Amino acid sequence: MDNTTYIECMLLPFGSENYILPIVAVAELGSLNGVEYEFIQDKGFGSLLWRELLLPLVTPDLKPQSKITTLPKYAVINALYVDTNKPPYFAFIIENHPIRLKIKPEELTWIDRDRQRAALSTMTDAIDQIQSTEVVLLDLVEISKTVETTYQAKSPNKP
Repeated sequence: MDNTTYIECMLLPFGSENYILPIVAVAELGSLNGVEYEFIQDKGFGSLLWRELLLPLVTPDLKPQSKITTLPKYAVINALYVDTNKPPYFAFIIENHPIRLKIKPEELTWIDRDRQRAALSTMTDAIDQIQSTEVVLLDLVEISKTVETTYQAKSPNKP
């Protein structure tokens, strides 16, 4: 029996960054192709119709974007809202394919004092060498607070 301690995470690529969250925070992944959504890049938010719920659609860094270069995808996130009358979800707009990872504590080397950025070292099976990728650990509590208080699940073009 393997007693190795690890956390299952989802790596969500957006722009030049790789964001990670525990896998239990992700409710669903999908392509925005054929899905009803609205995203205003210079405002950095929008809305996504998901399972008959209108969810806030934001970037993982909660910032406006000048250009999204690929056909975007979405990740529906289990939110930690205080208001229990709201649907407990919001969505990230992401680029490229998300990656499911098992991360061991010893594979993370903190880059900043706030412990938000880390170098993630993983052993690749195919070539038996260590590769390192910089990742941003998302604070789901803080992001949920910001989304709940700032963004309404409505069109960003309406007042």
